[in-house]
This record gives sequence, C-alpha cells and structure tokens, in this order.
Amino acid sequence: MTFSEFAGQAHEDPGKFMRTCRDRQTRFAVPLNEWTERVSERLRGSALDWWGMIGEFQMEWDDFVVRFEGRFDGAREHAQYQRTLFYHPQAADEDVETFIRNIVRLHRRLVPGGHIGAALGVVVELMVPELWPFLRSANGRGLEDFVQLAKEVDHDLRSLRRQRSSPAQRRGTYIAELTTPEDALAVVS
Repeated sequence: MTFSEFAGQAHEDPGKFMRTCRDRQTRFAVPLNEWTERVSERLRGSALDWWGMIGEFQMEWDDFVVRFEGRFDGAREHAQYQRTLFYHPQAADEDVETFIRNIVRLHRRLVPGGHIGAALGVVVELMVPELWPFLRSANGRGLEDFVQLAKEVDHDLRSLRRQRSSPAQRRGTYIAELTTPEDALAVVS
C-alpha cells in the first residue's frame, strides 16, 4: 500500500492529502489506531519538522487531522499563499514547467473551481518579463499547451542569451590575456 507524501509546500493541498490518506487506509482496512503513525511516515520537509515537534504526544487520528490542517491550512497560511500566488515572480534560473504547475496548483487550492484561464493569467504576470508577449497570446489554450509553449519560448530565449553573451565573454577573456595595452586596442578597434 502506497500513500502520497506531503512536504508542507504552498502548492500542496493538506485537505486533499488527508482525504487521500483516509480513503486509502479505509480501503486497505488499516486499523484506526495505526492511521496517525502511517500518515506521519509520509511527511517530508517542513511537515516532517512540524511532526518532530509534536509527534511525541500521543494523539488520536481526529486530533492529528485537526492539528495538521490547522498548521498547514490555517488563515495565516492562506494569506502567505496569496502573497506567493500574486507577488512571487519566477526566478531567472527556475524551471518553467515546475513554476507553472506549482502556481496553477496553488491557484486551484486557493480558488477551488476557478477557471484555468485565470490561473494562467496569474502565471504569465509572474514569469520572466521576456516571456510575457509570447505567453499572453496563448490565452485560451489548455494547461498542457500552455506549458509546452512556455518551455519552447524559454528554451529559445535562453539560447539567444547564450549566443549573445558568448562572443563578448570570449573577447573579454582574450583581451584580458593580452600583455600590452596596444595589443588590446588593436583587437577592440
């Protein structure tokens, strides 16, 4: 029997994780007194750190669920997730597909039943600015088409950046290796 894992990241839904665990443990007839222990074995990251602080206390399943959801799905977390959703731009070195999928998951978590177009609109505004004109034209496409287009555009932009920077970097290295200022001036002119 395998359970999903939960690391306490913003794009993960603690309620969905608990429902999945509850359903699987019921389906496989796991005794109720083992549920908390089995689920705690699937915690990673900040969720595992949280369990390390409170896990020494004996608690029933219902108490565990209340504490877990209070920690990972409370009002403070929702405010933090909204800041992440609307104000945390993509880092220049961040993988495009991972970034898009995490923002879409977070949007679905905060706006259950929300339209995918709204989530993708948020994604575009948070992505590296060079991608904006290309991805705004993708409005109305499905998530998979959008992800594929974003990956292709990102790959092309990164290739262009490498091509543009390569000659300058090589010339800079070459000039630095020259021994006299006259030699350097001759190469530059």
